[in-house]
Amino acid sequence: MSDLRLTKYLIKPFFNEDLFGALNQALEEMQNFRVVSNKIIQLKDSFVWNLTTQMLYDDHNQVIKLTPKERKILGILFTNINNTITYDALLVEVWNDIENNHLDTLKTMMKNIRKKLPKNTIQNIYATGFKINI
Repeated sequence: MSDLRLTKYLIKPFFNEDLFGALNQALEEMQNFRVVSNKIIQLKDSFVWNLTTQMLYDDHNQVIKLTPKERKILGILFTNINNTITYDALLVEVWNDIENNHLDTLKTMMKNIRKKLPKNTIQNIYATGFKINI
């Protein structure tokens, strides 16, 4: 079952301008997020993240090699676009704990992940976590 992504909720009876406003708002959201129905996220420089397969493709449609933990981190970030994912949340999801030595590992992994993505795709939110910019 796929997630229900509500943009606007209309209550009956509604007027045509309400419907057109909701449709325009949905269209604007689709254009801003550049996400299409088959779970493909278009990134800068023609890179693509496939939410279903958890695969990253470069501008030549070649798979970019990711470690299992890198794939998991990107999966979490790309399913939470426009949300800051805290260090703690990533540590729990990827390593099942919040140890300081894993925080250093996380930061090193993010540095390596950034090298595989278009510039400025991942934003560091100071003392908090990370956020995807597309």
